[in-house]
Amino acid sequence: MLVFLQQPKDKGQLSQMQTGEGKTVIVSVLAAIKVLQGEKVDVVTSNPVLAAEGVRDRKLFFDLLNVDVDTNNADEKYSHGKRACYEADIVYGSIGNFQFDYLRDSFMGLETRAGRTFENIMLDEVDSMIIDNASHIAKLSGPFPGMENLRYVYIKIWIELHKAEEIVVREHQQRLKSKAEELSSGALPEAEAQQAYDQLRSELESEVLQRTKELIRLAKPTEIEIIPSHIREYAVRTLDRWIDSAIKAKYHYAIEEQYVIREDGRTGELLIQPVDYANTGITLKNTNWQYGLHQFLQLKHNLHLMAEIRTKIFGPTGTLGSEAEQQLLASIYNVGFARIPTYKDKKFFEIGGEVVDDELFGEQIVEDTLLQLQRGRSSLIICETIKDAKRVQEEIKTITERSTVSRTKCQRHREESSAWGTFLPCNKRVEDQAFGRTARQGNNGTAKLMVKQSEVEKLGAESYLMREIKVARGLNEASRIRFVTDVKVKELEFQDGIYELFSTLYRELKEQYKAKKGENQYVLDDLKAFWAFWLEVNGFQEATELVGKRPEVEFERFKLEAQPTIGGAICFNPYYSIKQAEYFIQNEKQDRAEQAANHALTISGNPDILHSAYIKLFEISIERGEVLLDKFRQAIGDLFFIPAARPDRESEADEFSTILESDDQQENLFLKHLLSKQRSALA
Repeated sequence: MLVFLQQPKDKGQLSQMQTGEGKTVIVSVLAAIKVLQGEKVDVVTSNPVLAAEGVRDRKLFFDLLNVDVDTNNADEKYSHGKRACYEADIVYGSIGNFQFDYLRDSFMGLETRAGRTFENIMLDEVDSMIIDNASHIAKLSGPFPGMENLRYVYIKIWIELHKAEEIVVREHQQRLKSKAEELSSGALPEAEAQQAYDQLRSELESEVLQRTKELIRLAKPTEIEIIPSHIREYAVRTLDRWIDSAIKAKYHYAIEEQYVIREDGRTGELLIQPVDYANTGITLKNTNWQYGLHQFLQLKHNLHLMAEIRTKIFGPTGTLGSEAEQQLLASIYNVGFARIPTYKDKKFFEIGGEVVDDELFGEQIVEDTLLQLQRGRSSLIICETIKDAKRVQEEIKTITERSTVSRTKCQRHREESSAWGTFLPCNKRVEDQAFGRTARQGNNGTAKLMVKQSEVEKLGAESYLMREIKVARGLNEASRIRFVTDVKVKELEFQDGIYELFSTLYRELKEQYKAKKGENQYVLDDLKAFWAFWLEVNGFQEATELVGKRPEVEFERFKLEAQPTIGGAICFNPYYSIKQAEYFIQNEKQDRAEQAANHALTISGNPDILHSAYIKLFEISIERGEVLLDKFRQAIGDLFFIPAARPDRESEADEFSTILESDDQQENLFLKHLLSKQRSALA
């Protein structure tokens, strides 16, 4: 406790405590002390389940001190306004929930955090602070109107990818066949002929990816008329990224490795959920991949295709990671470090690691595991993916059923355990997290890394010695940290700076439009849509694109381009004008509704696809008793000539049939009938 409390007020503290040494208790006591000192505390857990458990398990302790505690776990009923949980003295929650609520509060102006500031933040794991962990980047996202039309582009790309695969295979087979026939003449010695054949095959393999992309581009998947004009430039610019995502989805992403498929408890719909297998292994329930990757995975599994949707710190962590990683965190977050010794001497021994042939890997894991069971030690097998874990489980079941003797021994000697890592963790921090599951609270424990040969070859280690492998991993980690320091931090600083400028503008306009919130909300929505696509088109995603650019200068350029919208006019997305027309219709402002619907047609580059705008004009004409057939016959007229099932009553069927029929079909008699009924009612 003293390690944390002695820190200066402007500096945080990270301390490493071994698993089982009381991190949860330390967090609870430290949080209570801060509250009793008159401060608020936010406790960041690894996931919402641990947040709920933290509140439930410690509630009696906090109640004794008259300290209020709650979680900010997702509330499906919440839409706007203050969340009651932020009135509590202590709030537990995952990093994602804190981020989303902060964005709702600071950007959307929903007052979600009820005026609560970030006074003290306590972390249960340092993972929440990792800069380049994509699972910890929160984005308030939702499909903009018109984005649903891009699904036809995704479908086109997916179809063309399968066609390209067949073409490339056929082309390569033909070239290899021709080469084999050429070399079979005997002009070259057999060894040289084989070398020439292998060289061609290698060249063809290196051309596969580029040729596949080329064939997809030749199909021109973005040249589809139903793409709204306001997102056509975005579609053209994003095509290459969509193609890359399609290839990833088909060839590189596998179920129970990078993602799982889960059923939505409310709707019963099957959903793609990413898995953070490189770090924590948790399922990211509220995360969608960008640039069509999520949509291509939905196509891969024949699922519903959705639209594409963009302080002071304290904390005891189980693993601080390498010295280089600590220096990175210190430079960004201004924190100090400490390692808390264990209550009892740690009796941990790491067995020398082993590199195993890929084909024998499963058998070797099972063999070592059974050996530990025979010695009376329970074994924790830590796998990189869900698929790997299931495969190991099946292999153990295949070789032997779990015997009563093995279970009894494990129970009798449960203070002795072993942890087996079946992959090479990406860095020392992740490795320490895995090995920290054994030798807890003074008990005996061992751990061992078993790595596939293919992993070592991919890493580029100079030998199969585990010492050399870890050195190579350390060099990769140092390179990653340099990239984060030199590139990623600069990207985030620029993005945060320009985001703050837009947030300030958005809040000011929202306050300015408060008197006419209903109609002007669609102007604000249009501004957000223009902002999102403007960022994408201007390429502020990579550090190389940010050289010499300052957030203030770039934002002034944005304001200049968005001036009409800032001034109160919808100018980017015509669908927001249609939504505004609907608002006016509901509030019986027919003239303004007509202006809004016509404005949507005016600002659109392809108004023929805006069927809903014509329908709004039709509704307005019905209300006025006017006939506007010339404006919307082409858009909706044909819909009413579809053969209909006849009602039971013959007289009504005859009447309806007569209304639909027209000798020359130059006039829509159904619409004429509706208008005559309307005039009769008015009379």
